[in-house]
Amino acid sequence: MLNLPVRLGTMAILARLLTPTEFGVFAAAVTVIEFLRPISTLSMDHALVQSKTLRPETIALACLFSIVASSVVAALIALNADLVLRLYEDPEVPGLLVALALSGPLAAVVGLLLAILRRKLVFRELSVLILVSSVVGAIVSVMVAAAGGGVWALVAGYYTDLALKAVFALLLVRPRVVR
Repeated sequence: MLNLPVRLGTMAILARLLTPTEFGVFAAAVTVIEFLRPISTLSMDHALVQSKTLRPETIALACLFSIVASSVVAALIALNADLVLRLYEDPEVPGLLVALALSGPLAAVVGLLLAILRRKLVFRELSVLILVSSVVGAIVSVMVAAAGGGVWALVAGYYTDLALKAVFALLLVRPRVVR
């Protein structure tokens, strides 16, 4: 929860730089993505945390399954983005939806890596990882918004946050490649 003040501060700044419509369009696209994300990973992260023994093969299989499942869900979202347009009646929603849907496989892997860190009980490192990625993502969002990027500033921050979580989590987990 350390990143909550960062998110609130960022939203206050972005509220001055973006229009309510831009926030609404992003919220519409993120709602669809976040609703379908648990389906795309089928709770593999919970399975890793609760597994009695955690072998590299188990992690590799969970990653492979999550990447495939989240890629299928991302493809289905992208192929049906125009249907969502009918719900929200905003021509910008499908493009945002496709852009955010493409984050599915990366988000699935990040979720698994964070689950492994939770399993290892390295909460200090996990908190720092989440805080740093949130702060850098927030800075990117504000910079892109200040440059006139509109709603894409939120997408840039979202991807930056996700990518940094992936890099930092990989450094902390250091998964072994299965032979």
